[in-house]
Amino acid sequence: MGHIIRFLYIDPGTGSLFFQMILSGLLTGLVFFKKITLYLKTLFSRKKSSDPSSSNNQQGS
Repeated sequence: MGHIIRFLYIDPGTGSLFFQMILSGLLTGLVFFKKITLYLKTLFSRKKSSDPSSSNNQQGS
């Protein structure tokens, strides 16, 4: 059993590296999926106006 415990040791530098990799991966995934859901929401929530008076009421000058 003593042989297994020796191989399970992780020094603080390696542990902090693993923690940083896991944290950055989770945050990157969160931002990625948040941007995709925001894009899809804006894509499908665009209102198509069928009222000709509401589109381009500007007079040419």
